[in-house]
Amino acid sequence: MKKFFNKKMLALLLAVITTAGVFTACGNTAESETTNSDSQQTSEYQGNTLINLGYGFEITDVGSYTGMYMEDGSDEIVSGVLMIVVTSTSDKTLQYAKITMPAGETDAVFELSTLPPGESVVLLEQNRMAYDKNLGYDFATAENVAFFQQEPSLMEDTFKLQILDGVINVTNISDKDIDGEIVVYYKNSATDLYYGGITYRSRVTGGLKAGEIRQVVGGHISATGTKPMFVTVA
Repeated sequence: MKKFFNKKMLALLLAVITTAGVFTACGNTAESETTNSDSQQTSEYQGNTLINLGYGFEITDVGSYTGMYMEDGSDEIVSGVLMIVVTSTSDKTLQYAKITMPAGETDAVFELSTLPPGESVVLLEQNRMAYDKNLGYDFATAENVAFFQQEPSLMEDTFKLQILDGVINVTNISDKDIDGEIVVYYKNSATDLYYGGITYRSRVTGGLKAGEIRQVVGGHISATGTKPMFVTVA
């Protein structure tokens, strides 16, 4: 069954996100600082797809956002910024996409990274364009669409991740030492929505011996609001 958002519930969710998160990010995949708290909101779904983007993606809501700007390093409070909700109907994990939406005399632009199959994400317009209720927002295109060549993995046979407030504990649960740099990629979420196109990352440098636990620190990491997406070793 497809998921569609009740606008009132989405507004409540965004209000929680607004008061819960302070984001610092640079680019579509970023190392950053944030504070985050728990959300008890739930979302309901109804209605029809607004825009089919192709590639197995749909825009399922368009609206106005007020709160901390999630898509760059400014941490500024914004009011009335154009936002969209994108839902994946693909059977593959998206690595990156750029979405362009005609909006009056110019185009609105959104960027998205790391969206698993069947999941939904709130995106804010990259240039903080204001939402205009008089515009139709009835057409959009996706470009530079890239899927992971191999589905990303948490490497659960090698690593155990424990998400706490401000830190991620990374444990090598294998019987072999791991050489190289370990990178944990993660996004923030509330109820059944990811929020922000950014995928964050934290690094363990110098390898990890069998049975060893190392800790990566990030002000944006939350025990209740951070979801690990995948792990790489280079």
